[in-house]
Amino acid sequence: MGRSRIQGAHVAALAQIDTTATQDAGHYDDGFQEPKRVDDGTWSGTPGRLNQREIRVPCQIEDEVFNRLDPQVGGVDRLHRLRVTFAFKDLARADLIDGDTKVAGIRVAAQLLGVYDRRGNLLYDMSSDNIFCEETRPAGFLSSSINLLVCTFGRREQAAKG
Repeated sequence: MGRSRIQGAHVAALAQIDTTATQDAGHYDDGFQEPKRVDDGTWSGTPGRLNQREIRVPCQIEDEVFNRLDPQVGGVDRLHRLRVTFAFKDLARADLIDGDTKVAGIRVAAQLLGVYDRRGNLLYDMSSDNIFCEETRPAGFLSSSINLLVCTFGRREQAAKG
């Protein structure tokens, strides 16, 4: 049987957290194991997360919830929840497969920055929407080999100002 393929003509722009640089800058909360917000004199602070270089990988995107209004205590906020499927061959081309373990390198907490078409035209800019990977799951489709990575992305705020 042939290998599974993704359907769709999208490219996801992702940014993985640079934990070492974030820790060195003093913006990492070791207790919660996530970046903390930096006090900038405002009530909300600024994100202390420092990212590695941007990665672009072809993908298939299914929207569970996109741009729905979510009532919050402080007002109405936008809610996103996306399922993004990557082919292992595309992850390998982007150097996102560990050579020894063959594990995909997209990690939980990777930030979805935007969605592009295959020509490089920006379709959705999500860099300010705080959409992060919540789950990664290897999968195969109509075959016994694992050759897809299914990631669930959702909107979440960063840690409290610290």
